[in-house]
Amino acid sequence: MKKAFTIDFDSEVFVVESQETPGSNNLSWIGCCAHLLQLVVGQGLKQTADYNILRRCFAKCQNIAKLNRKSLKFSDLIENSLCQKAEVRWNSTVKMIDSILCQKTKIYSALKSLERFDMILQTAEEQLLSNSCSMLFLFLEATDELQKSKSVTVNRVILTIIMLERGLKYMEFEFASLNCIHN
Repeated sequence: MKKAFTIDFDSEVFVVESQETPGSNNLSWIGCCAHLLQLVVGQGLKQTADYNILRRCFAKCQNIAKLNRKSLKFSDLIENSLCQKAEVRWNSTVKMIDSILCQKTKIYSALKSLERFDMILQTAEEQLLSNSCSMLFLFLEATDELQKSKSVTVNRVILTIIMLERGLKYMEFEFASLNCIHN
């Protein structure tokens, strides 16, 4: 049985017919680039020196976001809703953390008045989250760019990778504490 799939090169689309299945030894397969970026970010975060600390900070932020959803008193005190994390996508984590960092003063006051001192982000935690978000926003933008169109061209992928590389090189000097920005 012949299988058909497409390869997009800018304005030209080639339909390839083959006895082979994409991913077999005789035929190369390029998967969804946005999904590959998701996997790269997930694995990259696990390789940072601060990963365990970062994971605890992420969990703290997730608990704050859950409290915002479950507690009317808390949500009234901060006056805004917070983005929630979706388990399957790291970019929802970035959006959640960003929404928390943007309202950190109100959140601090609300947590203090509710005597939820265990959930208050410390200065070092805020800095680590802020640095991480700055880096992850590059990947968020790249993922969004790759997901814009129904079919992604090779040129768009290459330009996205170049943009990421330049952004990471720029940030390498700024955020030396995150060792995940290596070649």
